[in-house]
Amino acid sequence: EKKWMQVYDLVEAILCCLIVVTLFAACSESLTNPDTPGSGLLNRDVVIKKDTLRVLSDTTFLQRIVTDGILLSPLRQDLIGKDGNYTAYTAIRFSVVNARDTINVLSAKLTLRLVTWRGDSSGTFAFTVHKINSTWQESELTWKQADSTGFFEATTKGTYSGSLGPDTQKISLNLDTAMVREWFRSNTTSNNGILLVPTSASRLIRGVHAFDFDSTQFQPELEVIARNVSGTVTDTTKIQIGSDTYVANVDPFPLSPERLFTQAGIAYRSRIKFDVSKLPVGAIINSGELLLERDPALTKTNKFSGSPQP
Repeated sequence: EKKWMQVYDLVEAILCCLIVVTLFAACSESLTNPDTPGSGLLNRDVVIKKDTLRVLSDTTFLQRIVTDGILLSPLRQDLIGKDGNYTAYTAIRFSVVNARDTINVLSAKLTLRLVTWRGDSSGTFAFTVHKINSTWQESELTWKQADSTGFFEATTKGTYSGSLGPDTQKISLNLDTAMVREWFRSNTTSNNGILLVPTSASRLIRGVHAFDFDSTQFQPELEVIARNVSGTVTDTTKIQIGSDTYVANVDPFPLSPERLFTQAGIAYRSRIKFDVSKLPVGAIINSGELLLERDPALTKTNKFSGSPQP
């Protein structure tokens, strides 16, 4: 019996060795291409091939998008003005933290810091201020909503007109005191803020620092000088807390069926469709590259030059 046990142990050891050797043999193959992980595994059962797929169809279309919806981050600047067929409105809402029902607003001044420009450098930068009648969210406001009938009052609540000036500068304008007085009342309709709309004389678009800019000294500011009803106390309040965004619109330029177009701000989106019938059912795609050829004659990366270098 002891002899048979020894034979049994020997056979068991041999079988274990065979299993281990078999496993090592199956897993010993190296990667044939480090850019395609798994390409060297079980390559007796997998066919690896490279195909080039040609475009089946394409199209370009104009899409007006929410300003910061693509970036998924707060805005650093808003656009105001008009340049050719490009128009931009800015919406601003100041947060009045402490309601004051018993004050008379003597003056209200809006201060903005201008940081960018485009358009006619010798032209006029002009806009009017309007009270917004509808609720809005900075992450959802679109051109269609902002330009719709009734979104803002036609009555002007403030005006500004000037020339280009320095690249970065601060501008100030007076706002209607009755409108600002309503923002401080606790028993009136909620504060929907103001819309800055360029005039027909405007030939420039300027960028202004937003509330989300990292330096508080550059953010929009509302300075309110108010007096109590009895006229004995005068106080000055400065507000730099709020929400803002901008919307823009442009008449589409003639689109060519021979080109696909992309553009920031006013987004020209391009859709491409490929014929994937060459790919077998169940194929695992390890990598893919899209090859496009830029047309230098139709490429412009900034307002100063058509150079292909940003």
